[in-house]
Amino acid sequence: MQTNEYTVVELTNLAQQKIDLGEKLLSDLAPRETIEGVRKIRKKISQELKFLNRVKANGTVTINHILCSNLTHFGCLVECLLASADVKHVDYPLPIEDRACPLRVDIVCDGGATWIKVIARNPKSLSDAVYGRTSYGSKSILEQAEEYVQAANNFPYMFRPPTVVFRFLSRLDEELIEELQRIGIRVVILADGPTSLTDDPQHQQQQQHPGASVPDRQEEIRLLNVDVTTLIAYCSAMTNGSALWEFKQPLLSEQARWERDKPVKPILDQLFTGRRLICCQTAYDSFHDILTILGGEGEKARARELFT
Repeated sequence: MQTNEYTVVELTNLAQQKIDLGEKLLSDLAPRETIEGVRKIRKKISQELKFLNRVKANGTVTINHILCSNLTHFGCLVECLLASADVKHVDYPLPIEDRACPLRVDIVCDGGATWIKVIARNPKSLSDAVYGRTSYGSKSILEQAEEYVQAANNFPYMFRPPTVVFRFLSRLDEELIEELQRIGIRVVILADGPTSLTDDPQHQQQQQHPGASVPDRQEEIRLLNVDVTTLIAYCSAMTNGSALWEFKQPLLSEQARWERDKPVKPILDQLFTGRRLICCQTAYDSFHDILTILGGEGEKARARELFT
C-alpha cells in the first residue's frame, strides 16, 4: 500500500524521525527555561509531538504531516538559540503601531544588540515569498526585512538600532542576498543545498555564504549616557574604599555589604574605559545639588575629576 509514493512504513519512519527531533529539542531547551519565551516554545513543540504520536499510533500518517510539521522550524530556532550569546528573549513580541499583531523576533541576543529571525522555508517557498506569491495579505521576505529594520530603528539598544539577522535554513540566490543586505539585513545561511525530509537541522553545519555576513561580535559603543545613580555610585565614598564600616542605618549597612561582596567601581571603570561619557543637564544639576548638600571632600574631588 502506498500514499503519495510513500509506503506506510516509510511515512511511519519519517514521522518517528520528526518525533526523535522534537524530543531532542525539548531536552536541549530544558536547561534554558529561565530565558523568556523558551517555555512557550517547549509547549508548542510538545503539541507537535502529541499530534505526530497520535497519527503514528493510528497509522494515518500522510506526507503532508511530515512536510507541514513545524519541528523543522523549531529545530533551526533551537540550533540558533544554542549558538547565540547572552540570549534575553525567544519569540519576542514587538508592539508596532498600525499593525494588527506584534512583530515577533525569534531570538534577541547579545544582551539586546542583535535580533534574529529564523527562516526554515524550502527554496521554492522562499522564491514565492520574495515575489509575493503567497496567500492574500502575506508580506514578501523583502517587505518583512524592511519592517524589521524599521522596528530596529524604533527600538534602539544602547542608543543604536539592534543588528537584524535573517538566518536561513536553505540556500538563497545572490540577487536576494544583495537585496536583503541593501535593506540592512545580515544574512546567515545554514546549508548550501535544499534539505530532504530526513535532514535533521540540528546536525547541519552552518556555512556562511560568500555574499552573506554574520555579526561575530557586537560593535563597540563609544558614547555612554550616564544617569544620576551612576554618577553617585562612581563618586561615593562607599564605592571608593569605605565599605568596611558598620552604619547605624540598616540600609547603609546593607549597601556596604553589597559593595564588599561585589565592588561597583571596577565594573564602572571597565565600562567607562575608551568611551566618551555624557549626561543630560537635568541629571547633572540633580547630581550637583546632591553633592553640594551631602558630598564629602573626597566625593567632590572625584566628581571634579570625572567632569574634567
